Amino acid sequence: MNFLVFLLTINFCLAFNTSNINQSDYYEQSGSSSKLNIPITKTKSNNQILDKFIDEDSYLIGAGDVFLFNMITTNGVFTLEIIVSPTGDVLIPVVGKVNIKDKTLADAYILMINKCKEKYEDAYVYINLIKLREFKVLVTGNSKYSGMHVMSSNNRVSDLIESLYTFTYLDTLLSKHLFDYPKNIMINKDIDLIRNDSIIAINLFDYYYYGDNSYNPILIEEDIINIKSTNKITVLGEVEKPTRVFNSKNMTYNDILNISGGIKSSGDLDKIKFLNYAGLSSYHTNEKNRILNIDPKYRSDTDESFLSARNKTMDGMIYISDNLKLEDFLNSETNEGDILIVPQKNNYIEVLGGINNPGTYLYSNNKTIGDYIESAGGFSENSKNIYMLDVNTGSRVKVGKYYIPESGSIIFVEEKIGYKKWDRIKDIISISASISSVLLVLNNVLGGN
Repeated sequence: MNFLVFLLTINFCLAFNTSNINQSDYYEQSGSSSKLNIPITKTKSNNQILDKFIDEDSYLIGAGDVFLFNMITTNGVFTLEIIVSPTGDVLIPVVGKVNIKDKTLADAYILMINKCKEKYEDAYVYINLIKLREFKVLVTGNSKYSGMHVMSSNNRVSDLIESLYTFTYLDTLLSKHLFDYPKNIMINKDIDLIRNDSIIAINLFDYYYYGDNSYNPILIEEDIINIKSTNKITVLGEVEKPTRVFNSKNMTYNDILNISGGIKSSGDLDKIKFLNYAGLSSYHTNEKNRILNIDPKYRSDTDESFLSARNKTMDGMIYISDNLKLEDFLNSETNEGDILIVPQKNNYIEVLGGINNPGTYLYSNNKTIGDYIESAGGFSENSKNIYMLDVNTGSRVKVGKYYIPESGSIIFVEEKIGYKKWDRIKDIISISASISSVLLVLNNVLGGN
């Protein structure tokens, strides 16, 4: 009876010291004569690596993994960290060496527990993976990040790319037109995983868009990541299946849209955008680069004006707004590196500023700016100029009441200064009076000294 009390006390102390342990998960020890259910604890480690979910049935044990081991027996209590050796062994006190090399985490738990049960049939065993092994992965190819990079055994290829990747001008350009544009998909790059003399094509594009981990495997020791340039054609936005494909002879942009499953009902074909960043950006930046190489004090006014104009332009983007031109474009042949963006329909107009009822209103094809302002309660008494903001380009244009805006536009009515001159004068008088009061108090204090 006393021993039972002692055992329960020890068990309580262990539970108290590992308050974050979830002891609701049990493995039934089918190989044990006692048929006891042995709890497998899953603690949240302070190690950031373990903040990510680990699949016990797929995670493979390797050299450098660290376990927290607790065992309660009639002979005593054992608590320590055990490290997997380079040969895949763990040394358990009074039990001996157990080889768990290349075992899944779930199998490793069971194997270690069963070994303890062979020695102590009545043992209670608690085992937690508390630290993941680290290793180096080699990055090669067309990348400024070529070299060795330290990763953990729970990292996928995307984790490595995200740790290296910086947001490029191309990403900025695309994210401006796609609210859900996923960074790090590397549109103009392809990635190969070289493992055991085999080449595995990595598709982060499909991984980010469709969430399939088969496109994004977990890294292991001696992996090589090769990053290379690509000229695939990309379709993004409101299509059934955003995709990247190799250019083929006589392929048209209509063919590309069909490969991507066609345009969704939410897509706006009339506002489709076309980008060949690889082809246009270099051409458009030649003059800019020439000017930048000139010392600013020797640049002409024309040079400075050109720089200002170029900085306001998004290199590589071609807007297709005329329906006839759009039809001709869709039936024309594709080029390597093309990017098609099908934007979402915006069936609304936002009206703000110097009007009585600012807000968002449904779009109608033939409505003028004056119609929308009337729908918004008309001009306020402080209204001034009318501007239209293009949500795609960010441009602001002064317009009249009879201008017909496009869907998704923002109508901004400029207001006069927020309060009247007399209000300003009153504020100035009030502030002056306060200052005078302070000065009077200071004068009295100083005079009294």
